[in-house]
Amino acid sequence: MKHYYYVKHAFRIQTEILDGPATLVVGLPFEFPSVLPLFFDAQRQFGFVPHVEDSGFICFTRNENLVIDERYPGKVVLDCLEKVIGILEMGQLEANNQDFLEEFEVYWQRSDACYREAHVLFDEENNTIREIDLYLMSLDGVTYFVCEKSFNPDHYIQSVFKEETKNVTKRRCLFIPLREGTFIKPSQVHQKWTFKELKELVYSNITSEDRKKLVQLIQRNPKSNTRYDYVLFGLPINQEKNALFGMVIHYEEGMIKSKKTKVQLHPLIQTPVKIEVFPFAVTRHHKDFLLARTGADSSFVGKHAIVIGVGAIGSVVAMGLAKSGFGTITLIDHDRIDIENVYRHVLGADLLYNRDTPNELNRYKKVEALKIEIERKYPLTKVIAIDKKFNTVLEMETIDWDKADIIIVCMGSPNAEMAINRHFHQLSQSPPLIHAWVEPFGVGGHVLLTLNQEKQGCYQCLFRPLSDEDSIENLSGFAQAGQSFTKSLGGCGTYFTPYSFLDSEETANQVLRTIHRLSRKQIKGNPIFSWKGDPTLFLNEGFKLSDRFHMTEEQLMKNSTLYYDPNCPVCSNKETPH
Repeated sequence: MKHYYYVKHAFRIQTEILDGPATLVVGLPFEFPSVLPLFFDAQRQFGFVPHVEDSGFICFTRNENLVIDERYPGKVVLDCLEKVIGILEMGQLEANNQDFLEEFEVYWQRSDACYREAHVLFDEENNTIREIDLYLMSLDGVTYFVCEKSFNPDHYIQSVFKEETKNVTKRRCLFIPLREGTFIKPSQVHQKWTFKELKELVYSNITSEDRKKLVQLIQRNPKSNTRYDYVLFGLPINQEKNALFGMVIHYEEGMIKSKKTKVQLHPLIQTPVKIEVFPFAVTRHHKDFLLARTGADSSFVGKHAIVIGVGAIGSVVAMGLAKSGFGTITLIDHDRIDIENVYRHVLGADLLYNRDTPNELNRYKKVEALKIEIERKYPLTKVIAIDKKFNTVLEMETIDWDKADIIIVCMGSPNAEMAINRHFHQLSQSPPLIHAWVEPFGVGGHVLLTLNQEKQGCYQCLFRPLSDEDSIENLSGFAQAGQSFTKSLGGCGTYFTPYSFLDSEETANQVLRTIHRLSRKQIKGNPIFSWKGDPTLFLNEGFKLSDRFHMTEEQLMKNSTLYYDPNCPVCSNKETPH
């Protein structure tokens, strides 16, 4: 029993695999039949085949979404046994050897000799042999950080590993992409490699062109040579991805010197007598790889978003843009974070004040604090914080607006947003523009997409009277026009519109979903998307709903572009002087 982990009961079964007898061990976990049984090739009858670990444990399914019928435990065991037999038969026939490559990194990490780890952040699409940088960090003995030479790692190392740069030592690392078709038996992974085996692996699995490049690189030894060298390999799994694994080369007595040139010769040119190699595992930090694991759209990595207004909605949008992978995010807002806002803002009380001035508390500007928070959590995202009003930013002419990929306005101030809307519609080229706002007491929120490859339909179109006798109102509103929703808890200067973080975050999520759909070209024209909440609190406060609130979700979507104003002074080319 002690040989089988997580098992309450174990028993042997006789079965037939490829017309031959076989004995397997079935282990029933403590939670069985709520969880699947475990299977072991305890006698190692099948050698080293895919999905069978050193312990003999057979990994036969990815069961995250498998529904188990607990009423029939015997059938559960038999169904799983059928899968196990299929895996072992394919392994014996070498029909699933490709799975060795798919799981190569897992085998490598589990090697007994692999006690070091490298956190890598480099361009995996660049499949050329080259020098990259390796930084030795004094974490858990020694931990490596590997990156391109063009990457400045200081901020990343401090943010992620909490390591001071003064404690980090820079070394050279060689990246060697092995050619397509290279196959390394996983059984080799669990054996201690010799340098001869490593050298043979390199020279027999790189192209002649890469061999020349490699010789050029290793003929020039860095001044910081300390009898250690580091190599990161790319093992092709398929045309789209590589397995990454690393080796440390340790030459105890240093390199051999050439008798003619008196230059030290790298071990890959002439091998010293005393030399050892040690494997190190790889953990990827590349943004594309991490986003792919979430199912996100990695096309945002090189894109630039601008958020104007980073209050309750805008702050959540900005953080969501970082999570989506946007490479650059510009934040524009002149306001400071207030204690009154922390329960519906993405920033908390810990970012209210800074102590840059001795013996004095200074309130952070929203954009400053949000920049700190985003770059702390997502250090590969560049955040530009502009603590100015939008009009001031325009006068400064510091932003090339048409170079942005999306602009999101979350100010909640109709007059200011109409001026912003007008500015971008006057540009000859403008990126798509999104306006987002929320209604009081959880009634709902709205996201308006404009300048989506056409100008007809804009924020200004929403604001007009329904008749000559009516005053101007927002046609998208779920609240009947003419009502006042502001409240005060402490007299003048403390007025606010009541809504919760649930409302602002729901609206922000609608913004982010719109951006994702827009990137996939799933939205035509300039629609308005509205979500409806529970009106109970709103009605209990004595307020009245508009006719639009009573539309169904289907009707709201069907009518999402009916707000267009054919006489709009902004988007219909009939603009009047201002």
